[in-house]
Amino acid sequence: MPRLAELKEARTGDRMGTRGEFTATDTLDNYRRSRITKNTATAKNRLRNDDRHAREELDAETRHVVASRELRTHNNAMEENSTESFAAARAGITERYARDAKTSRTRSG
Repeated sequence: MPRLAELKEARTGDRMGTRGEFTATDTLDNYRRSRITKNTATAKNRLRNDDRHAREELDAETRHVVASRELRTHNNAMEENSTESFAAARAGITERYARDAKTSRTRSG
């Protein structure tokens, strides 16, 4: 066997995980093994992508819930503040009317 052929065979054998001569069956088995590995990797990548999409959807839902909760809290606080402000304004107006009424009675009396 010429030296170049021996080197080529040795390189091929090393790369494929076997030593020595190949048969057509070995090559087919290696091809099948590589396809299974490739398909498995593709399936795993697909699952990873699905997981990523699911995580993104979950993150979006979580952000929505948190934003809704914050908005609800903000609206409740604004409502309480406006109620308190309204009550304070009403008390202030009533107080002002009472003061004005007292002042006008004092002037006229």
